[in-house]
Amino acid sequence: MQIKLPSAVRAFRIRGIAPDETHKVKQGNLNLWLFANTYIGELVIGESATTPGAILLTSGGAYANTTPPQEIADDIYQRSQGDDTVKQLSDSAAALGSVTSEAKASAARENGKKGGRPRKDKTA
Repeated sequence: MQIKLPSAVRAFRIRGIAPDETHKVKQGNLNLWLFANTYIGELVIGESATTPGAILLTSGGAYANTTPPQEIADDIYQRSQGDDTVKQLSDSAAALGSVTSEAKASAARENGKKGGRPRKDKTA
């Protein structure tokens, strides 16, 4: 039985299975799951997989467990460069820049003057 590897990464995430290894690479972070003595990789471009605007790229195949993490990340990144959706997402994320506006900063200052966030009731 063949396993569609990108579906395997999705299945790991749905089931809450954490990666066996996480590495900082030049593109972002590389999550690796050890599966049948090989690595299945997910390249996260952005702070983390849960950060808004993060781009998740999954490997189309498995890698020998002796392959260096940066080499896996380079391969995943290079293989997805032909995908127009990834290019558009990368361009959009770069164009967004900071999402802090003057209105947001002003509202935060006003809330701070009023005492900030209300404390949670701990009696419940």
